[in-house]
Amino acid sequence: MQADHADLAKALGKSRRSVVAYLEDLRRQGVCKTQPARNQHGQGQIEICDAFWPYERPLVPAKPQSLADYTAHIRRLLAGRACVKVSFSPADEKLAAAFFERQVPIETIEHGILMACTRKYMTLLTTPNSGLIVSLSYFKDAIEEAAASKVSNDYWRYLRQSIDGLEKEWLQKVRSPRAQ
Repeated sequence: MQADHADLAKALGKSRRSVVAYLEDLRRQGVCKTQPARNQHGQGQIEICDAFWPYERPLVPAKPQSLADYTAHIRRLLAGRACVKVSFSPADEKLAAAFFERQVPIETIEHGILMACTRKYMTLLTTPNSGLIVSLSYFKDAIEEAAASKVSNDYWRYLRQSIDGLEKEWLQKVRSPRAQ
């Protein structure tokens, strides 16, 4: 579901700070996954984890059926990270098409983006002026690394949780008056 902290606070009769703390606690306990909004005016996403979701989820095709769907999925993955400002140039379209033609699973693309963005946040936290990611080609090596890796789903789950904290830390650092 998509929601912002202000709407949740109003609906629950709680402060925004309490809602943020409650959601973070639920995320840490593995009850839900959260995708923060890009800024305080946007909506973030909350997904209840399967173990706590009593209903059947609609089946989502695991593999995009067309190049357009595949590219749209990659765009959504990139748009979900604050360290990425990809405008999706013709070169990016060409690279996405090459991944599609090679039948690189969208999950592998996601894993490569997770690895590369985690590394980028680490760099941004230690070298603030290093710049944002502006091209899909930035992820090419990480996608190849993800395709060759033999790590468990637990690692990818851990990385998804870790990256949220790194992103939040970096956003706070960028927004703090000292960073200006």
